[in-house]
Amino acid sequence: MQGQRARSAGAKLLQRLLPLVNKQDTLRFVKRKAFGDIVRTGRLQKGLSLRDLADRTGIDYSRLSRMETGTRPAPDLASLRELSRTL
Repeated sequence: MQGQRARSAGAKLLQRLLPLVNKQDTLRFVKRKAFGDIVRTGRLQKGLSLRDLADRTGIDYSRLSRMETGTRPAPDLASLRELSRTL
Protein backbone atom coordinates (compact mmCIF):
# COMPACT_ATOMS: atom_id res chain seq x y z
CA MET A 1 0.00 0.00 0.00
CA GLN A 2 2.83 2.40 0.87
CA GLY A 3 4.50 1.86 -2.53
CA GLN A 4 1.23 2.42 -4.34
CA ARG A 5 0.62 5.62 -2.40
CA ALA A 6 4.12 6.83 -3.23
CA ARG A 7 3.65 6.09 -6.94
CA SER A 8 0.33 7.89 -6.95
CA ALA A 9 1.90 11.00 -5.34
CA GLY A 10 4.59 11.02 -8.03
CA ALA A 11 1.97 10.50 -10.72
CA LYS A 12 -0.06 13.41 -9.37
CA LEU A 13 3.00 15.65 -9.45
CA LEU A 14 3.73 14.62 -13.02
CA GLN A 15 0.09 15.18 -14.03
CA ARG A 16 0.22 18.68 -12.56
CA LEU A 17 3.41 19.61 -14.36
CA LEU A 18 3.38 17.80 -17.72
CA PRO A 19 0.66 19.99 -19.25
CA LEU A 20 2.98 22.92 -18.64
CA VAL A 21 5.82 21.42 -20.70
CA ASN A 22 6.29 22.83 -24.18
CA LYS A 23 7.91 21.29 -27.26
CA GLN A 24 11.38 22.29 -26.08
CA ASP A 25 10.89 20.13 -22.97
CA THR A 26 10.88 23.08 -20.63
CA LEU A 27 8.23 24.25 -18.22
CA ARG A 28 6.46 27.41 -19.26
CA PHE A 29 4.34 29.81 -17.28
CA VAL A 30 5.39 28.31 -13.96
CA LYS A 31 6.76 30.72 -11.45
CA ARG A 32 10.06 29.50 -10.12
CA LYS A 33 8.91 29.81 -6.52
CA ALA A 34 5.70 27.88 -7.21
CA PHE A 35 7.65 25.01 -8.76
CA GLY A 36 10.07 25.03 -5.83
CA ASP A 37 7.19 24.86 -3.38
CA ILE A 38 5.81 21.79 -5.18
CA VAL A 39 9.18 20.05 -5.00
CA ARG A 40 9.79 21.01 -1.37
CA THR A 41 6.33 19.86 -0.31
CA GLY A 42 6.74 16.50 -2.04
CA ARG A 43 10.23 16.04 -0.61
CA LEU A 44 9.13 16.81 2.94
CA GLN A 45 6.08 14.55 2.66
CA LYS A 46 8.45 11.72 1.74
CA GLY A 47 10.76 12.61 4.62
CA LEU A 48 13.73 13.18 2.30
CA SER A 49 16.55 15.62 2.77
CA LEU A 50 17.83 17.57 -0.21
CA ARG A 51 20.87 15.29 -0.35
CA ASP A 52 18.66 12.18 -0.30
CA LEU A 53 16.58 13.57 -3.16
CA ALA A 54 19.73 14.47 -5.08
CA ASP A 55 21.10 10.94 -4.65
CA ARG A 56 17.84 9.35 -5.80
CA THR A 57 17.28 11.60 -8.81
CA GLY A 58 20.79 12.32 -10.00
CA ILE A 59 20.09 16.06 -9.87
CA ASP A 60 22.81 18.05 -8.15
CA TYR A 61 22.07 18.95 -4.52
CA SER A 62 22.80 22.65 -5.03
CA ARG A 63 20.57 22.80 -8.11
CA LEU A 64 17.69 21.24 -6.17
CA SER A 65 18.21 23.74 -3.38
CA ARG A 66 18.13 26.66 -5.83
CA MET A 67 15.02 25.25 -7.53
CA GLU A 68 13.25 25.05 -4.19
CA THR A 69 14.12 28.63 -3.30
CA GLY A 70 13.13 29.92 -6.73
CA THR A 71 16.56 31.09 -7.85
CA ARG A 72 16.84 28.36 -10.49
CA PRO A 73 14.24 27.48 -13.13
CA ALA A 74 12.48 24.13 -13.33
CA PRO A 75 14.55 21.30 -14.80
CA ASP A 76 14.27 19.66 -18.21
CA LEU A 77 11.62 17.03 -18.88
CA ALA A 78 13.87 14.07 -18.08
CA SER A 79 14.76 15.53 -14.68
CA LEU A 80 11.12 16.40 -14.08
CA ARG A 81 10.14 12.80 -14.71
CA GLU A 82 12.84 11.57 -12.34
CA LEU A 83 11.58 13.97 -9.66
CA SER A 84 8.03 12.75 -10.11
CA ARG A 85 9.10 9.10 -9.86
CA THR A 86 10.97 9.82 -6.66
CA LEU A 87 8.34 12.02 -5.06
